[in-house]
Amino acid sequence: MSRKRPTIADLRAMKGKRQLTMLRVLTMDEAEAAERAGIDIVSVPPELVLNPQYR
Repeated sequence: MSRKRPTIADLRAMKGKRQLTMLRVLTMDEAEAAERAGIDIVSVPPELVLNPQYR
């Protein structure tokens, strides 16, 4: 996907303009599916954040 990741400033600017989507993911497969689905914000466990593939 070549979708631009929103910054904090982007998210703040969108507040009140449209509903944002958020999802808790536990695996890389779920993170990839969330990206393909266009989820705006994902919440991940620390061990996934430390995974180099996640970056």
